Amino acid sequence: MRDTVFSCTPLDHYGAKGLVSALVAAILLALFPLQALSAQQALYNLEGVEKIGESILKAPEDVAVDKEGNIFTGCADGVLYKITPDGTVSRFAATGGRPLGLYFSQEGDLLVCDAGRREVLSITPGGVVRVIARSAEDTPLVLPDDIWAAKDGTVYLSDASTYPLGKEIQDLIRGDPLGRVLCIRPDKTVEVVKKDLYFPNGVALSPDETYLYVAETPKSRILRITLTGPGKGDTQIFVDNLPGYVDGITMCPDGNILAAIPSISETDRKRIESMPSWLRGWLSRLPRWSLPSPALEGMVLRIRPDKTVEVLLADPKGKKIPSVTNVIAAGGYYYMGFVYHGDGIARFRQ
Repeated sequence: MRDTVFSCTPLDHYGAKGLVSALVAAILLALFPLQALSAQQALYNLEGVEKIGESILKAPEDVAVDKEGNIFTGCADGVLYKITPDGTVSRFAATGGRPLGLYFSQEGDLLVCDAGRREVLSITPGGVVRVIARSAEDTPLVLPDDIWAAKDGTVYLSDASTYPLGKEIQDLIRGDPLGRVLCIRPDKTVEVVKKDLYFPNGVALSPDETYLYVAETPKSRILRITLTGPGKGDTQIFVDNLPGYVDGITMCPDGNILAAIPSISETDRKRIESMPSWLRGWLSRLPRWSLPSPALEGMVLRIRPDKTVEVLLADPKGKKIPSVTNVIAAGGYYYMGFVYHGDGIARFRQ
């Protein structure tokens, strides 16, 4: 079986569009030759993975769990859905935008990064939607992505790019540090925690809330930002060279991090980084329809406090967890969301 980070769209246009598509496909195939995944990656048993809400939940990017064990997800239709532990799906609220990252506050409100609205929202248990952030330090949000809440009410989130939703592939190809991490204080002040980051995606607090972990997708790494004490503000690489682009991350109570890997290719990441800046810049300016789509592959990692990386699930063919973007542990299961090829959320018994 052969696969790669990007799967080129078939040439279905003629004239100028066809020529551009053909040129882009030829360049990308030359730069990213198809490679065989290791036999070890292909051996993971995916028979226990089941889907919930396949006919309802379209591109459910993130998953969050409330105190009663209900699962919530936001879909491409701008609707947030509730899934009970027995698998019953119901409509919870609608934002009119594109919900991405989700997390429950201490008060029980669902916090939402809505990239379509370019806002951070808080939704009451009754479904009332209110805006809690639109900008940080006079700069509007562009791509609010993932979110996490501290016990004192401070909310941390990633504003992944200066490219809006729908153009994130252009950002990844361009390869410049355009993202930032923000926090919303209990008094509603919005501050920049760290800027000049490479598509900061997943965010998660350590159990003692001393550190904020941030996934930099195109770098295949997770950063650790010190939030308190003498080293406040220091940023270090916690783990590097992960086996693919890293998306959402979740902190478990025992200090283990769960990481969603939507594309399995450390080699291809290095090829992208080795491209001359002028070529990366040129490719990033092409229209989205002419660029390749993410491949059908996925992986879930567990990263221990000692930085040991373990593979929990691997799906090189994308049959069960294609381009998995988020994962949480709840009620004895791992629940997974998908943004590019997703139809329904997936779960797998721990």
